[in-house]
Amino acid sequence: YVPSLEKPRQEPTVSTAVKPVFDPGQILITPGAVDALTRAKQKPSGFVLRHVGMDQGELCDSDHRANLTALRTGLRVFNHYTTAAGESLWLISESVDVKAGEDPRNRTLTTLLLPEEY
Repeated sequence: YVPSLEKPRQEPTVSTAVKPVFDPGQILITPGAVDALTRAKQKPSGFVLRHVGMDQGELCDSDHRANLTALRTGLRVFNHYTTAAGESLWLISESVDVKAGEDPRNRTLTTLLLPEEY
């Protein structure tokens, strides 16, 4: 037996100090995401807080940078997190029309879903 040098994966804790950087608008959750969160014994609010706080989650650096750019351009904000049960969970905040005067930090809709529900 050789012990692993990797630290066990721990879910980030949601602190009351999380500062949202954008408004997610209306929040929807798909049936599959409800089931996944139930299996993981987790609440959707923790993932939403991570999303609006721009926690990188499972995104590569270039995708995370694209999210940061989207806060200026109005493009969609996408995040990928993993539940405590090891299931992927996506959060997508819809794009806004900056040219029409919409504030890119105020989204109208954010959806929590499983990748296969996209």
